[in-house]
Amino acid sequence: MKKMILACALVSTGLVACSKQNEMPVPKGTAPVTASSPIETPASAPNAAPASTNWTGTYQGELPCADCDGIKTVLELKANHTYVLTETYEGRDDKPLVTKGKITIEGNKVIAHDKEEKYQYLLEDNQITMLDTEGKKIDGSMASLYIFKKVK
Repeated sequence: MKKMILACALVSTGLVACSKQNEMPVPKGTAPVTASSPIETPASAPNAAPASTNWTGTYQGELPCADCDGIKTVLELKANHTYVLTETYEGRDDKPLVTKGKITIEGNKVIAHDKEEKYQYLLEDNQITMLDTEGKKIDGSMASLYIFKKVK
């Protein structure tokens, strides 16, 4: 009797496993690619600059800091798809921390990456907004501190 139940369970499992189509999992928040999905055009390809935004320039702001008075931040985005990020920890260390790397433009987002870090920013008119690690806007009472104004 136990062998019969075990055999039925194995056959049922095999049938269920075989009945599913070979589908690739779709990441949360994205639409599956179908025959009717638009094909990526050069204008929407990575490193293509958004048509309505002049993204090159120098942006400045001051990020919140748990153990200092604030992090004075200057981000320079260059036309050759590189960046220079200068961070000065106010009231703790006068020596600025300088990070250099490459950027990728994806729609209205700038992704700045070096060997260790990855930062994401939302391009807006004459400013950029630093995004969280998932690429979402930071909200709450300190959200305005993550906006950098264009100074050059």
